[in-house]
Amino acid sequence: MKTSIKCLYLIALMLAQSSRAYDIATHRALSNVAVRKHPESKVAEVVINQLGYEKGLLEEFNGTTLLANLEQGAEDEDSYAVFRFFNHFYDPIFKSGLHDGGVGTDALDWAWDNAGEVFNADYGWKHTRALYFSAVSLAGANATEDEALDYLCETFVGLGHCIHLIQDMAQPQHTRNDAHPVHPYEDFCRQHYGTPDQILTLPFFPVPHPTIPSQSLCGDKPPEFVAFWDTFQLSVPTGGFLNRTVTVTSPLSLNPATLGMAEISNGYFVTDDTMFTGELAGQVIVTDGVQKQYWINFETADSTHTFPFPKLRQLSGLGTLLQAGNAAENSAIRAIRSGEAGPLHSNLETSGTPLALRGAGLGICSDVWYDDLGLLVLGLTDRARLSHATNLLPRAVAFSTGLVNYFFRGRLIVKYTSAGAGAGNIEVTNDSYDSIQSGTFYVIERTGSGSTFQSRLLKTFSNSQTLQKGDKLLVALSGVSRGEDLRVVFQGTLGTEIDIAVAVGRYCGIPQTDSSHLYTLVDFGVVPASYTNDTASWGLNIRNQILGFHQSLSGFPVPTGGGGFVWTDLDGDCMPASGEEQFVGGNPATLVKDINDLGVVAGTAYQPDGKVYLAKWKPMANGQYDNPELGGPAVGGLTINNLNTILDPILGVLWEDGETSTNLAFVFTNEFSPASFRFEAALDLDDRGRLLVRVTKLSNGQSLGSDFMIWTRGGGLKDTGLQGGALGILNNAGKAALLTYKAKTVNGITLNLPNVVIWDESTGQIWDLDTSMSLFDLNDCGQLAGYSAAGSANTPFLWDNQTGLRNLNTLVELPPGISLTHVLKLNCNGKILALGLNAGQRHVYLLSPPAQ
Repeated sequence: MKTSIKCLYLIALMLAQSSRAYDIATHRALSNVAVRKHPESKVAEVVINQLGYEKGLLEEFNGTTLLANLEQGAEDEDSYAVFRFFNHFYDPIFKSGLHDGGVGTDALDWAWDNAGEVFNADYGWKHTRALYFSAVSLAGANATEDEALDYLCETFVGLGHCIHLIQDMAQPQHTRNDAHPVHPYEDFCRQHYGTPDQILTLPFFPVPHPTIPSQSLCGDKPPEFVAFWDTFQLSVPTGGFLNRTVTVTSPLSLNPATLGMAEISNGYFVTDDTMFTGELAGQVIVTDGVQKQYWINFETADSTHTFPFPKLRQLSGLGTLLQAGNAAENSAIRAIRSGEAGPLHSNLETSGTPLALRGAGLGICSDVWYDDLGLLVLGLTDRARLSHATNLLPRAVAFSTGLVNYFFRGRLIVKYTSAGAGAGNIEVTNDSYDSIQSGTFYVIERTGSGSTFQSRLLKTFSNSQTLQKGDKLLVALSGVSRGEDLRVVFQGTLGTEIDIAVAVGRYCGIPQTDSSHLYTLVDFGVVPASYTNDTASWGLNIRNQILGFHQSLSGFPVPTGGGGFVWTDLDGDCMPASGEEQFVGGNPATLVKDINDLGVVAGTAYQPDGKVYLAKWKPMANGQYDNPELGGPAVGGLTINNLNTILDPILGVLWEDGETSTNLAFVFTNEFSPASFRFEAALDLDDRGRLLVRVTKLSNGQSLGSDFMIWTRGGGLKDTGLQGGALGILNNAGKAALLTYKAKTVNGITLNLPNVVIWDESTGQIWDLDTSMSLFDLNDCGQLAGYSAAGSANTPFLWDNQTGLRNLNTLVELPPGISLTHVLKLNCNGKILALGLNAGQRHVYLLSPPAQ
């Protein structure tokens, strides 16, 4: 039943404030942490790997980001103008929404589909699915990247609306028919948990795996979707929903970890004005072994505000309190309602340390106090509200993370092989945990970006077979040139989500070279003499911005001098021109080190106190760089990801945006047993904030050797099984380039020599390059560029899994007298920043891949 528009406007205004759950700021903070910080969040991985947007959640459109759109959706769901908040209630006992002075669609139905509303925009799950399909399948001669991003931003707005509704289930009054006129718990959360940093002071809970209910109980909704709200374990309708006849199960007999969010709140938590209303007035509680009678002396509740759970006898500590208390025999227990005046409430809030009742291992359910007459008084103080927040808010985050992961679970692995003469084959593998069933596949070719973006539909075909995870389809294509960026989109049935589910995969085109298709070269000029052998202070991002040294500052001695510039290709000709170069300022002792895809520069800055600090330069609206933000002490060799997080691998320090620097060795020791693992070094980080680290494994105090591992802070370690060396790069597609060791026989002697390998996290596959390199870079398409040094000679290489290892000099249109010696950076467009020699002088060059 949809929201009644017959409700009196005046009543609506009176109930508006009463019907909100968490404050807007808290909803934004919960949503931010759920997708950006929770260690099990998969959304950034999908946006980068499956969709090809290298900036992930920080992908920009019209001055905002995907993350900001998600937060905005979470805020807008509480819009008062159209009274959406009436639909934010779901009672898992009676499967109903709010009918306390107004009528609302229950939150579960509202989250699934709110189409047809008179005053409300549709941001239900089904509509958000349609937006996502438009975002990933947009094709045609006039299609632009801006149109696709517009749809994707709207998708994230819709997801913000949806996860708002699961977050509301972490407020107990929203799981009962209770349009709470006062809300001290929400006020407490607004004061203490209104920012992402405040939410991050709480522990991370694992993404939930609630028990999946029967399809017959879920209507047209997927049971996996319904389970985030309700698993039908707390009650099952036996006489239909309308007559409210149910079979109720005590929460004490259930495992909270298997329940939906609404069931957890309803079954185990009270709030100020809904405390133990299911207890009958005058009911006698007799404690075991103690012949005292305690009478329930609660206020009589009307039938619409009587809630079965929690019950006093569910709570641990009640018997102990009654036995140990100083109450007289046959005395009464009283519950204080929120806002109730009088000395008892004041006494509970301000005097001493209250006793506590606890329930089901979920913290303090209620505070307890003996009054001056010996009566046992129940109520909530900020201590109990803090306990509620530390149990409910992390669940709100984890359930939000799980719901967004469920939305993006549809993933495909796409591989392309050329068949010659403009033809090829694609292999599509189901990489989802759900089976792909009936539906349609779309094969789309994507070229260019921004205003030059073109998207062409190559082929559609129907699917009638069931593809389990790992099952493959082979599809022939014609009219396809070499190495395109291909996207495959499925729309149809995925698991129990019928007809509307979406799965996406991407083939990241690797440029193919032959005698008529070679890399082109642009000369950026002579490298300042002081930096001719410096390979650690250059950068190249997806926007083709180059970070480097400015020649006019080349006279400053190292290490106290230096100056940086960022070159941006403003006219799109890939040629340096006046006005395309911006100084990275601060002082002459600036040393730039890396630039991310947002144009944010990481480096170090020498300060008057004689110390060198981490420095972060953010571009202003005019593209210029002003004085930097300063972090803690730094050494160098810095890298920055697209979350603006800087890693100093030498000091083992992480500097996250807006936060103080973190000593990784200290954090690592707190997360893992020092008897099993010892942190050695952090080498790289990806756009999900995961770190490539080198870790010593220990047993009984003895070293078992050091391995490369992937460390998700707060989320565990993944061992590559490869011996850790000095260099490693982690890309955003779950691959790592690692300088490990390999046994080789030289002059009859077996030596353990440095060797570069590529490791695939998802499959465990390893590509052995059978060579050592002094420096290398790995992009998200799986290309590696690097160089090896043998004596005084350097050889630059390019590698991919189709063509293997090749000398870069043979792949570039080189003018006479020029040779390439070093690879500096490789971006996700396949462009390469390199050093070379021109008439004996060191120059920096930008290499562009052959046209497709």
